[in-house]
Amino acid sequence: MNITAKLPVILWQLPVGRINNTLAVNPYAQSGQFAALTSQSQSHEDSAPVFFFGDSFNVAAGPRLNWFASGQDSKLQVAGSTVMWGAHMQEAAAAGVISMMFGAGVGASTTNVGAPPSDGY
Repeated sequence: MNITAKLPVILWQLPVGRINNTLAVNPYAQSGQFAALTSQSQSHEDSAPVFFFGDSFNVAAGPRLNWFASGQDSKLQVAGSTVMWGAHMQEAAAAGVISMMFGAGVGASTTNVGAPPSDGY
């Protein structure tokens, strides 16, 4: 879009959330870990933030791990059941992205806000 329009790009309405079984520390949990997502209403995972900011997470053996292991991204590494997804902020900037706006989504299945948020913040 940046090349064709010759204008900066703003990405908006990117869903906010996290990928299941993240190894990131949850500063709101005494255990330090995020609870597993249940794939129920308001407890679905999202990989948009993971793609841009990076994360490491565990994936059980099977089709899901095979899918991640087959990725052609140089910033994707798989070691056993751990997937390490590198950040893509520099690539976004190089593609003309000057801003990314993340939001909670709309509707009961995509919005992870509440008191407390169903995704563990």
